[in-house]
Amino acid sequence: MNTLLIPRRSNGLDWAKLPVLCELHYPWDEDTTLAKTHFKAYHTGEDLHFQFTAFADKVLIYRKVNDKLEVRFSERVELFFSEDAALQNYYCLEMDPALRVLDYQAKHYREFHRNWQWPESLNLACRSQADAYVLSGSISLKTLADLKLLKNNTLKAGIYRGHVLSLKGEEADIRWSSWLKPEATEPDFHIPSSFGKWHLEE
Repeated sequence: MNTLLIPRRSNGLDWAKLPVLCELHYPWDEDTTLAKTHFKAYHTGEDLHFQFTAFADKVLIYRKVNDKLEVRFSERVELFFSEDAALQNYYCLEMDPALRVLDYQAKHYREFHRNWQWPESLNLACRSQADAYVLSGSISLKTLADLKLLKNNTLKAGIYRGHVLSLKGEEADIRWSSWLKPEATEPDFHIPSSFGKWHLEE
């Protein structure tokens, strides 16, 4: 199923009462013991709210100078939004539990512009549980519309996680999970088949 229906709710929603919209899976790994990830979302008519519950025995974060590019070597969850089906123009948000955001604009294939910045301040929060971290955030629908991403209450989007099993300097052993199974034999989210549709409930 490559379509999610994003429910409309009021602000201040109790996340515990919202059902899980999808569970990420590991398209390139048959290890059934790998950590699970649950994703929830809703919108208010003004903002899109999202929450990842990323299960993990340990959370590994790379820190050196605290630059946003360090997110590449860290445990993280990711949202991608595309203007078109061919990924001629799309935007990426890679968010780690330290609330650092690797935001960039991209074009197919893997042409990254990492100096680009998301045009609004992202409201993010992260809390730890005994067996997971829970990262929540919100994005204004106006920003999504201004970037030509939100069209007729529909977004073309991808949902991902990079789970770091071990970390030594910039050498991170990462297992990649995704909402959809991309049509690739090796880990790659930067292709059209990793994106699905989100329909925002009116």
